Amino acid sequence: MDKITTTFLFSLLALLLTTTLSKDLCHKDDENTLLKIKKSLNNPYTIISWDPKDDCCTWVSIECGDATVDHRVISLDISNDDVSAQIPPEVGDLPYLQTLIFRKLPNLTGEIQPTIAKLKYLRFLWLSWTNLTGISSCPNPHSPPRFFFVTLFAIDDSSLFNTPSLPPLFLKQLLQYHTLPLRLPMKELSS
Repeated sequence: MDKITTTFLFSLLALLLTTTLSKDLCHKDDENTLLKIKKSLNNPYTIISWDPKDDCCTWVSIECGDATVDHRVISLDISNDDVSAQIPPEVGDLPYLQTLIFRKLPNLTGEIQPTIAKLKYLRFLWLSWTNLTGISSCPNPHSPPRFFFVTLFAIDDSSLFNTPSLPPLFLKQLLQYHTLPLRLPMKELSS
């Protein structure tokens, strides 16, 4: 090959690599879901920087997987904020989510959404220092929320344990299909 052809091919290859490497990795469905979550949480300070102009895999509180999962969101950690809202049901629309943390959010209220049960890859669920009050009613009573894929479940200093009938029912649902390490507050769990 002559010098002009070699230079042209090298330039074309460099252009293709630059275009490929600068392309956003974040899956568009995940980005849209995260923006809905942000809106549902009333745009809290910890995630105020989430901007659709940026690749959502670079957003604070987010971790994306590698190419084997098409760079889908695998971790969502909303912590240490003055969020005044409930857990958004859209959390269940992040199909590759493995880690879900809502921690040190004293004004996070309401119930744990049954849509979390859609997260078939969820392995780590940590809900602590919140004012959550239980699990939402299931749309289908014959199919209660399933948490049998979770390998670690943590509840610390949560109002979940101030609901008298919740712990046995909740733990029964949680442990129905799987044994897992639990991190629970040192409170009585009797019914």
